Amino acid sequence: MNTDAIESLSLEVVHIIEPLIAITIALTLGLALKDFAVNLIAGLRFKWSEAWAEGQKVYIDDEEATIIKISMSETVFAIRNGRGLVWRHVANEKIRSLKIERIIERPHEDQPDRH
Repeated sequence: MNTDAIESLSLEVVHIIEPLIAITIALTLGLALKDFAVNLIAGLRFKWSEAWAEGQKVYIDDEEATIIKISMSETVFAIRNGRGLVWRHVANEKIRSLKIERIIERPHEDQPDRH
């Protein structure tokens, strides 16, 4: 093969591969932005909800906790358990899958638990 034929073949291959590379990059960026947007929206909804506030006492998956920080990407809960005081960092998109209960009133020792 001469140089002109190789150069012509190389240009054809580049013209075929170029759109595939562009599509791959566009899909990768699109999926990354989608995940970021979902997490951001979940964080903003949780943060702006009047039901939840930083410093609030809650039960998270049946463990007493305090909401330390609600940010755009994650929420931090402080939990005191058998391992000590731990901070649980939860991505905001995962908040909906957690069992979170607000502590409204603690039962008094002389009163039966009312549900």
